[in-house]
Amino acid sequence: MRTTLTLFALLVAVALLSNPCGAQQSVRTTSITGGTDDNRFEREVVAALKARLGGTTRYQVIASTEVAELEVSVVCIDLSESNRLNGGFCSYAFTYWPKEAPGLSRQLGPIHLLSDPNASSAGETVFQKLVEASSEAKLAVSLKEMETSAELYVLLRNPTKSTKPTKP
Repeated sequence: MRTTLTLFALLVAVALLSNPCGAQQSVRTTSITGGTDDNRFEREVVAALKARLGGTTRYQVIASTEVAELEVSVVCIDLSESNRLNGGFCSYAFTYWPKEAPGLSRQLGPIHLLSDPNASSAGETVFQKLVEASSEAKLAVSLKEMETSAELYVLLRNPTKSTKPTKP
């Protein structure tokens, strides 16, 4: 009976420790540029994005003056002020600054454009696109490509003596 109980406890422990859902993703520090001027729509989009990011365990929003791994740049035009329309038009982009490769950065995807009558839903759209662009798999590929490019640059800039012909 004691052996059966020990075996059962061991199986439960292995099942809990091997559960892939229990594996934690690393926390990504994120800064957001935009939303600081008099543009009401842009401020509301950035506020909605910050609130959405703050509700996750994967992203930590920090001040735009601090060094972050992910940077979200948001620029919006408030259409309701000039054209008597509801909503606004925004462009946004994501940049990855990996801790593992200081000084290197890479834009994650193209510059995106959106128009929306509601700033909250625009902020949600930016959040969803950030989640897609910054998956661990995509960040790993970006990091590998940056490292490969840096290694190639160093190799081409300073060729080793073994690649130069030697005199007899």
